[in-house]
Amino acid sequence: MKRTSASQIRLHLIFTNKKTLLLNTKNNYMKNNRLQELDHSNFEIVKDEPDIRGWDVRYKNGEKIGSVEELILDTAAKKVRYMIVDLDENELRLEHRKIAIPIGFAELESRTDDVLIPNVSVDQLCNLPDYKRSELTPDFERRISSTFGRKVKVDPVSTNRRLEKERCLLHKIGKQCAALFY
Repeated sequence: MKRTSASQIRLHLIFTNKKTLLLNTKNNYMKNNRLQELDHSNFEIVKDEPDIRGWDVRYKNGEKIGSVEELILDTAAKKVRYMIVDLDENELRLEHRKIAIPIGFAELESRTDDVLIPNVSVDQLCNLPDYKRSELTPDFERRISSTFGRKVKVDPVSTNRRLEKERCLLHKIGKQCAALFY
């Protein structure tokens, strides 16, 4: 029984006409975000790589947790970061909701089209925040990371000192604004 890591799923950019893309995209606000749902992005899974959407997600004892509804990718790194799992019809009696599990915790069993998460506890599953597409933010990532005991520094764009300095210069605020950075 050979298992592979789900974090190795490769993506590639789909080249499209920008006008067509804008007309056919329901959620254009997501196009500028680093994290995006695969279905609402300009990416697709590379041919011959497993598309795990629709696969069952199973706990270490084989109990069904739910199924993979969507993949969240990091557009800058061109990598899958999370899988969205719908906890409907789970055998662990977890509340029905959708959660994001980091793809690095997933192992693929392609013989049975199952995603296994042997190193995730029931407590961690219960403590993960509910997934909402509109909340793919740095804070959402921090909450997921803290659930797994990892500290991740994710700076919101608005607190990036270099960007703030550039904004000050662009708005010609001059000495008053420059004093904040030196």
